[in-house]
Amino acid sequence: MSASDARFFSISPAEALSMDPMQRMLLEEVYEASENAGIPISSFSGTNAGCYMGCFTHDYDQIAKKARQVLPNTTLSALVNRYCQTESASASTIKAPAWLSIRLALCSRRGMAALVLKPLDEAIRNGDTVRAVIRGPATGLIRSAYEQAGCDPAVTAYCEAHGTGMPAGDSIERGAIGDTLEHNAQMAKGAKLFVGSVKTNIGHIESSSCLAGLIKAVMSLEKAYDCFQYLV
Repeated sequence: MSASDARFFSISPAEALSMDPMQRMLLEEVYEASENAGIPISSFSGTNAGCYMGCFTHDYDQIAKKARQVLPNTTLSALVNRYCQTESASASTIKAPAWLSIRLALCSRRGMAALVLKPLDEAIRNGDTVRAVIRGPATGLIRSAYEQAGCDPAVTAYCEAHGTGMPAGDSIERGAIGDTLEHNAQMAKGAKLFVGSVKTNIGHIESSSCLAGLIKAVMSLEKAYDCFQYLV
């Protein structure tokens, strides 16, 4: 965060010091999203562009008040006593390696993502970079989303799921996906429906996880990545 360019965003150094680090990172993330879309950030000035943000916790500023197992030797008592006096080089022998925690989405991570949404006809008219098209939106209504978009569920080969790694939630989500998509796909072409989650790659980044999944799906289509080979 020491490298963040506050003056670029017309923020004084004094104000930058008191800003939440997440706010400074968000400014850069939004600028990069606009730049990636080929839209000058100045074009948003004076317009009715909507900005929708979500944030989950600010636990980094409470870390010293947590239990000692969260971050060893950084609790308030440890900061006073300073009882860490020697160097140590070791390897974990616990039967829960880091890669397994990430693959099972048990590792809580910190992440940030930004997307620029624009009507398709306007984006084409302005020559913007179009990375994906939203065919039909719906909340908790898979069938309605497909009907509104005029898409056949049978052509779906891969579904990016939330996949938090929790038995209860994952089984319900997988069941809903299977009931609405897999049955149609198998009836139409006898193929399997593959389901995955980006959390097995990067961990659970909390409120940004939905955008991370969307970005993964868009990049898979754009770059013709084969998601299936990474599924376990």
